[in-house]
Amino acid sequence: IHVRASDWRRHGHHNDRHYNGVMFHVVSYGDDQAVSASGRQVPLVFLRREQTLAGMRSVAPANPVPDEVVAADLLPELTLEEAGDRRFLAKSSGFQVALRTRHPDDVLWAAVLDGLGYSRNRKGFRQLATRLPWSALAGVRDAGRALPPADIELVLLWAAGLAEKPPASSSPGAAAARLSPLPGPRPEWARAAGRPQNHPARRITAAAHLACRWQESGGPAASLESAVVAATRPVELDRSLAVFGSGPDRACLGPGRAGAIVVNAVLPGLHAIAFETGRWHLAERCLSLYRAHPKLPDNGVEREARTLLRQAGRAPAARNARDQQGLLYLYRALTTG
Repeated sequence: IHVRASDWRRHGHHNDRHYNGVMFHVVSYGDDQAVSASGRQVPLVFLRREQTLAGMRSVAPANPVPDEVVAADLLPELTLEEAGDRRFLAKSSGFQVALRTRHPDDVLWAAVLDGLGYSRNRKGFRQLATRLPWSALAGVRDAGRALPPADIELVLLWAAGLAEKPPASSSPGAAAARLSPLPGPRPEWARAAGRPQNHPARRITAAAHLACRWQESGGPAASLESAVVAATRPVELDRSLAVFGSGPDRACLGPGRAGAIVVNAVLPGLHAIAFETGRWHLAERCLSLYRAHPKLPDNGVEREARTLLRQAGRAPAARNARDQQGLLYLYRALTTG
């Protein structure tokens, strides 16, 4: 956000690759056009005059901006593809910020846990990621060997506050003793309603299996990058995250939910890592898989977004995950602020 659009260049953002992911340049006066270091023209969004900071001295611009031009007037004209790409790049930018203070493995581990929480338990899984980041979990071993999924699950359930600490004489108990005390408050869980498959304990079982796989293959970042490079189709990447147990309802993490995690966490997270490390081929690969990802299961927000856009004279039909993300982007833009 700047007073004048020309401040973008004055502050050196046009030569700083860390600003390549900026979606909008919000200004009061449009006296210049922002261009990123990658050569992309950054769309301008103008604040109303009454929204300028209190006490700021007003300077008459060379090309005054009409008061009626605001973000909500511009967004409905975006195609779903454009809006979907903007949501993806915005997520990537958020991951880039996190990567400046945290290890890539910790960032991706937290993002995957967040995706396991759905809307009801995202807060609880975020708290779990804070209490037990990957950098701590990676050290949970027995005689130098990674613990099996069942033992990792006991450690995670204890960290989640869903089980007592395992006995000190057991492998998971010894690991828990080394991790004690855990930082942060005990996670808060919503368990009163919802599908049994979405119960936090069941999702933690899935997380334990993923953790076991990733411990054996270099951590979340290396493992997920290998899966992205090896996948010829997005559904192959979804299947690489799926976790199946035993019994009549085997899926702890089915391909459908795994696909949502791929679209919302894995691909934008790896895109951010690739961007921060200058591996443009990986960044392009992530964006390509995202754009080719088939449609995910519908949800209530998408249905409400379609209703809202129809009222605005548009009737977009989401054909794939990218279009669905575009619906969400337009919905958030039109219902917030």
